[in-house]
Amino acid sequence: MAAIEQLKAEYEGEWLIILATDWDKFSIKEGELFYHSRDKDEIVRKMRDVPKDKNKKYHMAVLYAGPLVPEGMGTLL
Repeated sequence: MAAIEQLKAEYEGEWLIILATDWDKFSIKEGELFYHSRDKDEIVRKMRDVPKDKNKKYHMAVLYAGPLVPEGMGTLL
């Protein structure tokens, strides 16, 4: 199992599918990397392959390991 911040640093600029093994009400703390890719469409296709084991409790998360807003760009809320 790896900390989420460690996975984000190792796979910077990629999309990650993580099977969470430790989480709280608002965030995932640790997990097992299931798949990673720079192609978001490939990640969506791989989500179908996530194991569905009724005896093992986990949550799945998909996240981008990089800046969500490109440098020099702003957001308007």
